[in-house]
Amino acid sequence: SPRLTSDPAQCPGKHPTTPSTSATDNEGRRIAGNNNRGPSPRVACLVAFRMPDELSLVEAVAETWGLQCDVLAFFMARRGAISTLELRGGFRVVNLADEYPEMQEDFLVAGEQVGEFRDSTRKSNAIEKSLHALRWAAARLADAADIFGLFDADSYVVPENVR
Repeated sequence: SPRLTSDPAQCPGKHPTTPSTSATDNEGRRIAGNNNRGPSPRVACLVAFRMPDELSLVEAVAETWGLQCDVLAFFMARRGAISTLELRGGFRVVNLADEYPEMQEDFLVAGEQVGEFRDSTRKSNAIEKSLHALRWAAARLADAADIFGLFDADSYVVPENVR
């Protein structure tokens, strides 16, 4: 299960500019997977999820395909929920609602057209969260990767194919 802490320090993270076996932020938490790949492009995988509904999904990402990303970061938006969350393996979760106070918290309102893939009555903060996750990555990870991908928690990605 994830380790929770009330540590208010937000870790800007250190990211490798040359290949290494793994990278950690300035508090020793893991932020990257296996990146011994030579000169191929570095891939940053940014994964947005709703806490606590999709926590098990992001743990699965952290234990499977996420390990092949050069940088792996998870994003939620839950004001005052927790200041720091670490997934198994030591991956950090960024709480965007704490980083950007103007942001709406995570929400999902089921639509009226149950079972329809495109239900215009369904509402969420997915677009806003995506924009803030990219904003966060641009400010902190610009030099850490060559390719940035923003994924949902229920995505399956093959980082090698992104390279």
